[in-house]
Amino acid sequence: MRRILLVVLFSLSIGLLSILGFWQLDRAEQKRERYGNFLEKHQSSELRLENGALQVDLKWRKAVLVGSYEDKNLLLDNRVYMKQSGYEVLTPFKLHDGHAVLVNRGWVSNRGSRDFVPSVSVQSKRLEIKGYFGPPPVVGVSFFGGDKTDLKEKLGDSAIRVQRVDPSTLGNVSKGKVLLKDVFYLEGSQVGALKVDRKLPGSGSEKHEAYATQWFSMAAILAFIGLWNLFRKKSLDE
Repeated sequence: MRRILLVVLFSLSIGLLSILGFWQLDRAEQKRERYGNFLEKHQSSELRLENGALQVDLKWRKAVLVGSYEDKNLLLDNRVYMKQSGYEVLTPFKLHDGHAVLVNRGWVSNRGSRDFVPSVSVQSKRLEIKGYFGPPPVVGVSFFGGDKTDLKEKLGDSAIRVQRVDPSTLGNVSKGKVLLKDVFYLEGSQVGALKVDRKLPGSGSEKHEAYATQWFSMAAILAFIGLWNLFRKKSLDE
């Protein structure tokens, strides 16, 4: 009876480990498909936007925006570059039809003081700027609830310090009709660019493949131990 219970226990454990391994392989495949979609969009032909009425998914698409910067700047707080504290600067860019896009112009130092307001003004004139669309910058865990999640602090006539960026709830910072939901990440050579040092995302599938290998290895080791003990006891009984 004890031997049967051990066989059942080993079998269930091996089955569970194998399921976890196949689950990680499935996650890896999902990541590869997602990365393939990203590459397809990012490597597709460059869009030219003079208005925000396009019926296409803009995320990860390269584009040229035609319009002008506005005189408001969002300073995304607690952004560290090369062990220096500072801000990511996002400025509304008004398109020809009145729609606005939040342009991530890069990083600027706060010189180690929250009282220092960096000069990030950019000339308001008709421009063509290049970059790509993507989701808003990732921030850490927020400990504020309700409406406080979009905490804003005015630092001057044209600077607002924010703890997170959500274009759908920051329409009051732009004179345009509406802010497009995706952020436009400016190329480093363009007008208005600050410190730009970005890395495009990878697929992330390698991590899940490594996890799958671990789970399958544990299952194989457990199977070996179980079979070795089973045949050893049989030989002792004989």
